[in-house]
This record gives sequence, C-alpha cells and structure tokens, in this order.
Amino acid sequence: MRESGLSVLSAVATLLAFAGADAAPGSFVVDSSDGAASALAGFSRWSIDMGWCTHQGAQLFSADFNGDGRSDLLCHDSRVGNGDKFIAFARPGGRFVGTDWYRALGWCHHAGSQLHVGDFNGDGRADLLCHDTGNGDKWIAFARPDGTFVGTDWYQAMGWCSHSSGRLSVADYNGDGRSDMLCHDVSSGTKWFAYSTF
Repeated sequence: MRESGLSVLSAVATLLAFAGADAAPGSFVVDSSDGAASALAGFSRWSIDMGWCTHQGAQLFSADFNGDGRSDLLCHDSRVGNGDKFIAFARPGGRFVGTDWYRALGWCHHAGSQLHVGDFNGDGRADLLCHDTGNGDKWIAFARPDGTFVGTDWYQAMGWCSHSSGRLSVADYNGDGRSDMLCHDVSSGTKWFAYSTF
C-alpha cells in the first residue's frame, strides 16, 4: 500500500510540475462553470430544444436563404422517394423557433443524389444544387426573395464530377459573389473548376 501511495504522490507532483509557471505550487484552479466556458471564450451561448431535423434521412444545412444577412437552417429529407424541405429562418440575434416554411418538394432525393448549398446567381440568397454522383447531372433551385423554393429552375446533363473518386464542393472561388463548383479527385489530387455565369 505504501508503494501505491507513493505512486499517487509522484503522479500528483508530476502533474503540478507540468501545470506551468502561472499555476500556484501545490494547488489546482477549478473552473466552477460547466466546463465549456474556456472553449467558448469570445462567444455568447443560446440553445433551444427544437426537436427539429432529427428524423431518419434528415440533413441539416446552414445558409442565408432570404438574404437578410443571417444564416438560416434548412432540413433536407434525403430519403429516396421523399425530398421534403423545411426552413427555419433566423430571427434577430440568431434565434430560431422552428419550421417557418415547408414543402413536399420531392427534389434531390433519388439514389445517388447529393444536395449542396450556395449562391449561384449572386443575388445574396443561398440556392440549392442537386448533384447526381452517378451521371454528373446538375439541377439548381434558386431561392425566391422570401427564401423559399419551388423546384428546378435550371438543369444540365453535365456529366461532370461523377467518377468514383470525384468529390464535389461548392464555394466562390473567383470572388465574383457567385458560388462555383470544384471537383476534387481523391485518388490523383487533380482539381477541376466550373465557374458560375448566372
């Protein structure tokens, strides 16, 4: 038992040695908060139990769909045969209350479909891009002024970024205010860009 007690004391001494010059010798400083405060320094906290976008096949996206400068939440039901969309618009201060808009859009829900979000026409509102990973077809649903969607506004059988090692990303790569497409080959590292001209 004596050896065990010495081991514990040795471990404590080692811990204190590594505590650094700012720590008082032989003492511990305990944060009385919930333990997450140090990681949230510089942020204020808010939470709500929305019970929202938790169903099977649900995918959550964040973007400003109505152009008010606040990022909203979009829930996409990716299940084959569904494709429903739900939007919770951000209130001032970044608060949410639940579903503000819903539509059984039946959009981007086929096998191999992949939803991406970006402002492809540069109007300050995030749009939806549906990418078919099997054949490379692309569909775009542009956000209306109120941040809602009606379905396909543009389609092209591009046959682009559909190879097995291709991974599609969306962002504004040339700084013109419109989202572009990047195809990254995870095997070779080759990159292809498709710049938006909408």
